[in-house]
Amino acid sequence: MDTLVLGAAALVPVLVLMVFIYIKDPHEKEPLGLLMKIFFLGVLSCIPAAIYENIGEDILKEIVSPRQALYQILLAYCIVALSEESVKYFALKLSTWKNRNFNYRFDGIVYAVFASLGFAALENVLYVYQSGFKVAIARALLSIPGHCNFGIFMGYFYGQAKYREAVGDPTGCVMQRRTGLLVAILFHGTYDGLLFLYQVTKESFYIVAFIIFVVVLDIMALVRVHRSSKEEYHRTLATDDIFITPVMSGAPYNNQQYPYQQGPYNQNYGSQYYNGQQYQQPYQQPYQSPYAGTSYANAYRTPQDQTSYNTIYCNYCGTACKRQSFYCTACGRPLYRQ
Repeated sequence: MDTLVLGAAALVPVLVLMVFIYIKDPHEKEPLGLLMKIFFLGVLSCIPAAIYENIGEDILKEIVSPRQALYQILLAYCIVALSEESVKYFALKLSTWKNRNFNYRFDGIVYAVFASLGFAALENVLYVYQSGFKVAIARALLSIPGHCNFGIFMGYFYGQAKYREAVGDPTGCVMQRRTGLLVAILFHGTYDGLLFLYQVTKESFYIVAFIIFVVVLDIMALVRVHRSSKEEYHRTLATDDIFITPVMSGAPYNNQQYPYQQGPYNQNYGSQYYNGQQYQQPYQQPYQSPYAGTSYANAYRTPQDQTSYNTIYCNYCGTACKRQSFYCTACGRPLYRQ
C-alpha cells in the first residue's frame, strides 16, 4: 500500500499538469498517441541526462572546489540545466518537428510540456521512493511545476519556430528554436543555482530569492499560456512573409481594383500586375467554386469573398483548414506560401 501511495504522490501532479495544458489547447486537441510518444521519449531522456551529469560533475570537481560558490553556479547552469533541457529538447524535436499535427503555435507548448513532464515523472518517482512522502509534497509544489514552466517557455519559442518555417523564414526558425532552449536553460539554471547556493551557504537570502523566483516564474508561465492560446490569428505577417499565389487565367475579379491595405484579420496585401496594370492584390486562397466543370472550377477568390472568415483553403490540395492553422491538416503543406 505504501508503494502505491508513493507512486500516486509522484505521478498525480504530473498528470494534473498534463491535463491542464491539454485542456488549454484552444483549436484542435492533439492525438493522444502522439502525446504519449512525446511523454515516454521525455522519460527515456533521463538516461542520457544522468550520464552527462555524472561525467560532468566529476570533471567539474577537478577544476573547481565543491565548497566554492562558483562550483554551484557552474553545476546548476552548465551541468544540470544544460543536460536536462537539451535532452528534453531533442526528445521534443525528434517526435514532433515533422509531424503533420504540428500546425498551430500553441502546439509547441503542448508538446514541450509533455516532454518535460515525462522527464519530471521518472525523476520524481526516483526521488520519492528514495526519500519518502515529504519529498513528494515538496516536489509536487516546486519541482514538477518548475519542469512544466521550463517546458512552457521552450514550447512557446518552439511553436514560433515552426511558424517561421511555415512562412518561409529558415533563419528566424533556427533563432526561435535556439532561443527557446536557451531560455529554458537559464530558468532551470537559476532555479537550481539558488537552491544549491542555499544548501552550501545556509544564507536566507538565497532561499528568499528562490521563493520569489518561483512565484514570478509561475505567474509568467500562466500568463504565457493564456496569451498564447489567444494569439493564433496571423496578425503579425509582414509583407515579406506572404508568398502571393498567382490568380489563374480567366479567374473572376482579376481585373478589379483592390484599394484596401488590410483585409479580414489584418492580412497584408502584395502588389501584382495584371493586363499591364498595377493594383493591390490580396493574398489569394483557393476557392471551392460553385462552377464545377467550367473554366472557373479552380478559381481563386479573395478572403473577403470566401464563405467563411474562419476557413482558409490549402493551395496544394484545396482542403478547408482553420485560418489559425499554418500547415494544412490534410497534406501537411504550408498554407501561407506557395
